[in-house]
Amino acid sequence: MKKIITSISLLIVSVSFSQSIDVNPSDSPESSFTIEQLTTDILAGSCSTVNNISSSTGIAENAGQTGPSFGYFVNGGGAFPIGKGVILSTGRAIDAVGPNDLPDTTGGSGAGTWNGDTDMQQILDVRYGDTFTTGNATVLEFDFVPVGNNISFDYVFASEEWNTGSYECPGSTVQDGFAFIISGPGILQDTFDHDNNPATPETPFAHGGKNIALIPGTNQPVSVGTIYNNPDCTPSTSFENLHVNNTGVAAANSAVEFNAMTVILTAQSNVTPGATYHLKLVIADRGDEAFDSAVFLAANSFDAAVSLGNDITMCEGANNILTANGTFSGSQSYAWQLDGSTISGANSNTLDIDSPGTYLVTVTDGDCTATDSLVVSLASSAVVTTIADMILTDTDIDGFMPFDLSSNDALIAGGSAGINSSYHLSMAEATSNSGALVSPYTNISNPQTIYVRIEDTINGCIIYSSFNLIVIIETDCFDVNAGVDQNIDCSTDSCVDLTVTFTETKGTSSYDVSSLDPVSPFPYTGLANPISVGTDDVWSDPAISIPFNFSFFENDYTELIVGSNGVVTFDSQSGTHINGDGVSDFNDFCEFGIGATGTQIPAPTFPYDPATFDATIQNPILNAIYGIYHDIDPSLGGEIGWELIGTAPCRTMVISFNLVPLFDCETEFSTFQMVLWESTNIIDVYVQNKSACSTWNDGLGVIGIQNNDGTLGYSPAGRNTGDWSATNEAWRFSPDGIGTTSTNITWYNGSTIVGTGATINVCPSVTTNYVAEVTYFNTDGTTTIINDVVTVIVDPAVPTVDLGEDMSLCNATDYTISSQTSGSGLTFEWQLAAVTIAGETNDSLLVNASGNYTLIVTDDTGCSSQDEINISLIDTVTADLGSDFDICQGTTQVLTVTTNAGAGATYVWSQNGVVMVGETNNNILINTAGVYSVVITVGTCVGNASVTVSESTSMTMNLGPDVSICEGSTVILMVTSNIASAGIAYTWYLDGVIITGVTLDSINVTEAGAYSVNGVSGSCNASGTIDVEFISASFTVTIPDAEICLGQPYVLDATPVGNTGTASYVWNTGEATSTITISTIGVYTVTITADGCEVIKVVNVTEKLDCIIPSGFSPNNDGINDSFDIAWLEALNVKMYNRYGTKVYEKANYRNEWYGVSDSGYELPTGTYYYVIEISDGSLIKGWVYINREN
Repeated sequence: MKKIITSISLLIVSVSFSQSIDVNPSDSPESSFTIEQLTTDILAGSCSTVNNISSSTGIAENAGQTGPSFGYFVNGGGAFPIGKGVILSTGRAIDAVGPNDLPDTTGGSGAGTWNGDTDMQQILDVRYGDTFTTGNATVLEFDFVPVGNNISFDYVFASEEWNTGSYECPGSTVQDGFAFIISGPGILQDTFDHDNNPATPETPFAHGGKNIALIPGTNQPVSVGTIYNNPDCTPSTSFENLHVNNTGVAAANSAVEFNAMTVILTAQSNVTPGATYHLKLVIADRGDEAFDSAVFLAANSFDAAVSLGNDITMCEGANNILTANGTFSGSQSYAWQLDGSTISGANSNTLDIDSPGTYLVTVTDGDCTATDSLVVSLASSAVVTTIADMILTDTDIDGFMPFDLSSNDALIAGGSAGINSSYHLSMAEATSNSGALVSPYTNISNPQTIYVRIEDTINGCIIYSSFNLIVIIETDCFDVNAGVDQNIDCSTDSCVDLTVTFTETKGTSSYDVSSLDPVSPFPYTGLANPISVGTDDVWSDPAISIPFNFSFFENDYTELIVGSNGVVTFDSQSGTHINGDGVSDFNDFCEFGIGATGTQIPAPTFPYDPATFDATIQNPILNAIYGIYHDIDPSLGGEIGWELIGTAPCRTMVISFNLVPLFDCETEFSTFQMVLWESTNIIDVYVQNKSACSTWNDGLGVIGIQNNDGTLGYSPAGRNTGDWSATNEAWRFSPDGIGTTSTNITWYNGSTIVGTGATINVCPSVTTNYVAEVTYFNTDGTTTIINDVVTVIVDPAVPTVDLGEDMSLCNATDYTISSQTSGSGLTFEWQLAAVTIAGETNDSLLVNASGNYTLIVTDDTGCSSQDEINISLIDTVTADLGSDFDICQGTTQVLTVTTNAGAGATYVWSQNGVVMVGETNNNILINTAGVYSVVITVGTCVGNASVTVSESTSMTMNLGPDVSICEGSTVILMVTSNIASAGIAYTWYLDGVIITGVTLDSINVTEAGAYSVNGVSGSCNASGTIDVEFISASFTVTIPDAEICLGQPYVLDATPVGNTGTASYVWNTGEATSTITISTIGVYTVTITADGCEVIKVVNVTEKLDCIIPSGFSPNNDGINDSFDIAWLEALNVKMYNRYGTKVYEKANYRNEWYGVSDSGYELPTGTYYYVIEISDGSLIKGWVYINREN
C-alpha cells in the first residue's frame, strides 16, 4: 500500500524510535546492502554456504516517495521479538517502522505496484478454495548447503489487512500470505486434492518443494485469513493465540506500522549435512495491492547459532541445567564460562548449575563459532530448611500420638511473608503437591519421616525438607534407656557407639530377691474390691480373675484366691489349680498354721516340709505368695481389698491388708501389700507394719514365695526366723530363670533402620536423633514395644555434599556432574566404582561413561563426607514387557518393564490406549485384562513396549471333608477343581513338607496328617486342605489264600471276628455278602466296613493240580492207590452201589475213608461200583469206580 507520511508523523517516529524497529537506519552500513548481500551477510552468516541467489522485488511508492520492498531492520529496544534481520514487504520496506499511528490507506495499480507470484497464488488458492491473482510479490531464492541435519529460522508476519473490517474473514478475497519453500534431497513434495476424490492421486504443487512456513501443528499456510481475531468474522477467531493486535490502545506502543502481527514463528526442516537445497521465500498481496503485509526474518537464520534461552531466576538451594540449543555438524565442541572465568571440565551441551552469575557458552563447529549468554539470578528466602524432629511421649503406650504439624509453619517461614508449607508421606507426594496431611496428624509408624514442601509464593521457589515424628513409649514395668546424648567432633572422632539398656524379662523357674523403696506407689485403703469383710480364716470366694497371663514358677495363671491371713495362692485348695471357670471348688477355710517351734519356720529358701506346718492343716498352702502370712483377724476390723491398677502392658494386681488386728493381740495391727506385675511377672511385697503376737503362735510369720510342689521357695534374708516384726520395708521377687522372654532391638534414624542389637556404631554428618526400639515377645503371644531417643550432636559440623538424583541420558556422549557442597577449605576426590580418578580435584566432573561416581569432600579440619550418583549414558531407550500372558480372575499381578533407562526416566502407562493417571514408575499393579503399554522418555529419546493380558477364570480346589480311616488301610485323596486337571501342575504337602514324586490330581494316603495341595494353571493358583486320621479297627478279618479245583465250587468267607455291629461287604465280583462261592482262580478283594472302620482284604486263589475222581483203586495195603481218595472235594456225602443197584457203602463228610469194604464189614469183590457224591453246594456227582483185588 501507499502510506502518507507527514512532518508530524516523522516527529512521532523520532520520539518513539527507541520503542520501534528501524528499517535501513542511517548509521548502519547494512542499510545499503543489496538483497544478495542481505542474504549472505545477514540471513546466512559467514559460516553458511549460499549461492545462486535470485530475487524479484518491487519499488513501492508512498506520498511521492519510492523505496525497495526489502531492507535491513533492527529492534529499537521495544517488545518486538526479533533483534535484527531482513524485511520482505508488499510495500515500501521503510514504511514498516512503528508505532502504528497512521491511518490505513489504499493503493492501487500504478507506479507503486508490481507482479505477483504463481507459487504463492497456488498455495493460497488451494487453502481458500477460490482463485485470485497475487501482486506486489517480493521473492528471494537461493541454494543452501547446511552444516547440520536441521535448518530453522524465526520470523514474524505482519499485515495492514488485519483489523480493517472483514478482510481477514473467511470468504474475503484479500488474504495476503507468506511461504518458505524448500526442495532437495529427502524433502517430500507438497500435494493437494484437486477433485475431492480420494480414489484419485493427489496433484503436486507447481513449486516442486515443501512449504514449511506453516501454522504450528497444522499444514495451513501463514496468511491473513488463517490467523486472526475479529468479532465481525464467522468464526470470530482462528489461531488467535498467534495473533498480536497493534490497534486501539496497543497502537501507540507498537514496534511496527501494521495493524497486527504474529508472535514469533519458526520454520524448520530436517536436511542432510553437505547436500544442496533450494530455498524460496515469498510474500505477496492477494486480490488487490492495497494494505501491505511484510515478513521479518531473523538474522543468522542459516548460520551456526546457539541459544541458552532467556535469563532465569534460580531458587536458593536448587539446581538448574543450562542447555546450548543449536544445529551443528555433530563434530562441534563446547566451552562454558561463569562471570568471565572458564568452567573446568564443562565441555558438553548441558551445564548443571547451582550458583548465580553470567553464563556464556561458545560452540565451535569447524571454522564457525557461535556464542550466547544468560544471567542467572538467585531468588533468596529466609525459610528454615533444617527442621527439628517432633518428639512426644506416649500416653497409652501404643506408639501413636497426634502431632500438630502446622506448628512448624512459623518456624519454617522464619519471619518471611508468602511462605506456604505442606506436609506429605513421601517425597513423591511432596514434589507432586498431592496428599497433603491435615493437622493434627497421628503417626502410622514410629519413627516416621514426614516430607515438607515449602513454597515461596513471592519468588515462586519451591524447596523440600523432612523431619521425623518420634513417639517415646515409657512404662512403669519396662525401662528402655538409649543413654545420654553424645557429642562428636569429626576432626577427632566422627563415629560413636550407642548402647541401649532395658529391663529383661526372664523365666520364672527361679527368682532373685532384692529390697525396694518401702514407700508403695499404690494405696493401702479404698481399693475397689473389698474381701473377707468381718470374717476370719477364709479364702476369697469366688476366685479373682486376672486379666493378663501371670507366670509363677513356670506356669501361667489367670485366676487367684486371697486368704484372710495374708497369703495368695493359684491353687484351688482342693488339690488342683484353679480351673478358670469362676466356680468355687476349694476349701474356704484359711487357717494360719505353722509348727510351734521357731526353728521350724521356713528360712529364706523354704521348700515345703510337712513337719514345719501344723499337722491339723490338711492341705498346706503351696503355689503361693506369702506377704505376710501370719494369724490376723479381720473380723475385729481393718480392711482387705484388691484392685487392678494401670494400663497394659504394665497393669498391676494390687492386694492390700490395712490395719488388720492380730489374732489374740487385738491392739496390734499389720499393714502390708502384695503387687503382681503384668509382663515382667515381678512380685513386690510392701510391709508398712508387721506386728508380732507372742501370746499366740509365738509371733510367727512368713514372707516369701513357694512353688506348687513345695520343693522350692524364696524369702528375704533375716525373715521367717522366730518372733519377728518389721516396719517400712519392701521386697521384690524378680524372675531370674532360664528361658528368657525373647526381645528384638532395632535402631532407627527417622524411618530408616540403622542397626540392630544393644550397641551400634553411627557416624552422622549432622546432629541426628536415633531411636532405640525394644520389642518384647510375651509368653502369651502378644508383643510390647518400648523405645527411647538419644541425640548425637555433631559440632563442628562435617562438610556436606550432594550430587543430586541419579541421571539417565540418551544421545549424550558425556555429562558434567555438579555438586552442592558446604564447608570451608574443601578438597575434592572423585571415584568411579570406588577407584580414585586421577587428576580430578574439582567440585564437578565431566564423565563419558556410565557408572557409579562418588565425590569425597574434605574440609580444612580433616572432616569428610561423600555422596554417590549413578550416571547412565545410553544411545536408545529399550523397553520390554515380555510375551502376552494371562492373569487369574480376581488376582493382582505386578507388571514390570525391563529397560536400560536409569533414574530420571519418565514412565507413562496406558491400558487399552487410556493413560493410567498416577502410574509413573517402572512397574504397575494390574488386575484386569487389556493391552498395557508404557512409554519411557529419557531426554529426547523414547522407548515403548506393549503386552496383551488376558483374564482366566479363577481356579478353585477342594479335597473334600476331613476323613478317618482304619490303620493299615489306604485312602485316595482326589482334587476337585473347576479347571481340567490336565492343565494344572500339582504340588502335594504333608504337614507342610512337600511330598516328592506326586504331581497328579490324586494321592494314595497311608499315613495320618494334614494334607494340602497347591495347583497352578497359568497365572492362576489355588489350594485345598484335608486332615486324615487313622483309627484302630474293632475287628479282624482273616481270609487265607486258597487252592481250588477248576470248575469246583469254593467258599471265601470274610466274616469279621470281634465285630459287634453290622458289617457290610463289597467284593470285586460285585457280591455284597460275607461269603462268596467261586470256581475260578484269580485275585479276589473284599472291602469290609464295620464299626465305622474299613478293611480291605486281598485273596489269591490258585489252581490245585490233583483235582480228579479216581476211576479205580487196588486195596491191597501196599500203600499205593489203596482207597477212593476225593479229599479235595470236601464231599458232604458219598454213597456206593454194586452193579445190581444195592447200596453197599455210605459216609457223610467223606474225604478218603473207603477201602472197598461194605458197611457190613465185608471186603467187596473185584468189580465196578457206582458212586453218588454230594458236594458243598448240594449238587451231585455220579460215576463208576473199579475195585481191583487181583494180584
